[in-house]
Amino acid sequence: MAKDYKACPELLDADLAKVMKKVSYAVERAKVLNSPHEGYAYIFASMEQLWKGVTDPAASSTKPLHDGLNLSGAAVRYVLDLTTLSHLPGEDDLQVALDAVEQEVRKATLKHKPMVSGFEAYGVIAEEVDELWELVRPDEGRTRMAQTEALQVAAMGVRYVLDVVGVD
Repeated sequence: MAKDYKACPELLDADLAKVMKKVSYAVERAKVLNSPHEGYAYIFASMEQLWKGVTDPAASSTKPLHDGLNLSGAAVRYVLDLTTLSHLPGEDDLQVALDAVEQEVRKATLKHKPMVSGFEAYGVIAEEVDELWELVRPDEGRTRMAQTEALQVAAMGVRYVLDVVGVD
């Protein structure tokens, strides 16, 4: 059962800190992306790995935690490699992107009920990935809107970890 982060914001703070540290590591391990189509395909492949774990946990090559983290890492890698972040001089791109993901997670946590299953999480993530594709397809994959969608994909990967997988 998912934790009640609305009732206990301190718990969300603590769990988010743990998960975002792991997402940072996943970003560093993620493939460097050269084009929006490649970025979309990389995110889509990560999403499919998550689906494989949801539908057949024994067939998954990784643990559910890693599936969620790798999806988020792929989406943040998209933001870093294919879009331009706006921030103050001297700020680190990775930290700015991770802060934006965390902000999206907080917004979604306050607005929506926790995800109750891997199936629901996959549905929510697939919706965000589809919205990114709608920008990549007409060659708008490097726009601010594409950046926003990729950040939302990353945030939903984090919510999957928080709500479905759980944090120790």
